[in-house]
Amino acid sequence: MALAVGSLVLGGRQSKAGGNRASATLAALESKLLLIERRVEGIRGQTFIHRPLPVLVGGAEVRRQGLVELDQQVTAQEQAADDELLKLLGLIPADSNLRDIQGAVFQDQVAGFYDPHKKKLALVKDAGAQDESVGEITLAHELTHALDDQRFGIRDQPPGTNDRATAYTALVEGDATSVMTRYATKFMDSSNLLGALFASTNTGGPKLPPYIQASLEFPYLEGQRFVDTLYRWGHNSWKVVNVAFKAKPPISTQQILHPLDYLRNVKPLPIDLRIRPLLDRRWRLATSGSLGEFDTRELLQLGIGADRADDVGEAWRGGVYQLWRSGPLPDGKCSSPCRPHDSLVLAWRTNPGRDTQTFTGALGSYVERGLGGKPRARNTWSLDGGAASMTTNGSTTVLAFAPDQALAGELSTRAASVPLGK
Repeated sequence: MALAVGSLVLGGRQSKAGGNRASATLAALESKLLLIERRVEGIRGQTFIHRPLPVLVGGAEVRRQGLVELDQQVTAQEQAADDELLKLLGLIPADSNLRDIQGAVFQDQVAGFYDPHKKKLALVKDAGAQDESVGEITLAHELTHALDDQRFGIRDQPPGTNDRATAYTALVEGDATSVMTRYATKFMDSSNLLGALFASTNTGGPKLPPYIQASLEFPYLEGQRFVDTLYRWGHNSWKVVNVAFKAKPPISTQQILHPLDYLRNVKPLPIDLRIRPLLDRRWRLATSGSLGEFDTRELLQLGIGADRADDVGEAWRGGVYQLWRSGPLPDGKCSSPCRPHDSLVLAWRTNPGRDTQTFTGALGSYVERGLGGKPRARNTWSLDGGAASMTTNGSTTVLAFAPDQALAGELSTRAASVPLGK
């Protein structure tokens, strides 16, 4: 799940600054805005075409605007499908609501944002405007977005599970975070300033599900590592980063996590899912997308822990999913996740041989430990209200969830194929 490109997301609110204090912070920043902009230009090696002026907004307004834009980008039906998908996978609690989580993040964890559509740059009261130092490097981050937009054009990515969109967001946020870090190192006095920006949510703000927190952090932390690697490849210049913006954005989280794969143009291997012929007419496609290395790691760690999941996840070479639904979504008579009315197929391609064997073993641990699946036969499990089945063919692994064991087995066996020559 990704928030809109252009937001600086903190780990939690650090203080409750009053309106007068926030206004004073903005006034102080405006008095040296030209200096901050010139510093950002100097670090990034680009100049503004138009110099943006920041405005001050409240957290409640950010939440309202964020949810309005979410509704414009993603229909209510699509939002319900995303909520169901994450609950089926065990990535958010069954009693949570994805839209409420997103609203809480907008209101409590966004320090500032740049809107590439409205060309609006804002600091948020009690977060980016809590004090002048935090406000200054937040402004450096958002000014970088404005500069990149003017020079290269940046685009919002709708929230959801889509690997290419997450990779692009990591480029955009990683660039702004890299500039912000260089700015703080060169011009700021507080050695703890960057740590405060990415503090744990235990210091304030909403307590987020681990997957949501990891999804929020990934574009900034891994994105910065990716951008800094490209910077070094450009002989300590922004040449390669600029090419990434203008002509060759990363297309997978694999490329973000392994920058050499970006340099070598390693692309996800394709998988065809043909599920419609295997289901009767009651079933409708609810959502589909790509399942990248990042999301795969997040799934696996529910069964084998984070460190081992990182190692096993490196076998990833491609991934897709489809969620099909019989009946309404949401269904007031069947609490989410409603396994009796869901058929979900996840398919991966991995490095052949031992890596695939290790991957399937880890995937089985995920079903058992992460989802509470009870083994019934080899690579088959019963779940509360449904069943799961896993099939491996060569280096392709399919995990299917369905209302009953027979359908789960048929989906895992017959739903996925690899295009000839691919």
